[in-house]
Amino acid sequence: MQAKSQRYRQFPVRLELSVSDQLDRYAKLTRIPKTTIARFAIEKFVNEIEISGLVGAVEEVFAASRSDANQAK
Repeated sequence: MQAKSQRYRQFPVRLELSVSDQLDRYAKLTRIPKTTIARFAIEKFVNEIEISGLVGAVEEVFAASRSDANQAK
């Protein structure tokens, strides 16, 4: 039950196949709709921009991406 009415705007997002596959897997595993997972991730990123500033948030995301890529090797 929602406490207040939410208004949403749709926009298309293109994901790499590997990311799309991961999103499918986690949505199925958690039974959380992909839209909800994506909305949460985007909101978290936008909030981090507000807290850390754009440069800080982007650096944090790219640092995590590099770390993930190194672990995959």
